[in-house]
Amino acid sequence: DYTSAFYVRIPFIDGLGIVRKVGELAETHGVSVNSILQNAIADRMMADCVITTEECKLSQVKALCAELEKEEFTRAAPLCMPLVAAVGEQSG
Repeated sequence: DYTSAFYVRIPFIDGLGIVRKVGELAETHGVSVNSILQNAIADRMMADCVITTEECKLSQVKALCAELEKEEFTRAAPLCMPLVAAVGEQSG
């Protein structure tokens, strides 16, 4: 297990309350959301959104993704990967 900020892409079928549910599940797993991106939806059955997280443990993000995959609105497993700081942008 390691700590990082993460990128999580969530493929979903559009509907009400998805951002709220993502936030609730993130909170449940101790994952703080840094940003959410959802482009304009052209096909309500084939939409995606991306969240980036504050630093947290990989195990927390994996648990979040496992819960998201169980939701009715999720059409495939979310993709998660660590975000790596560019040279010169590292903190500390």
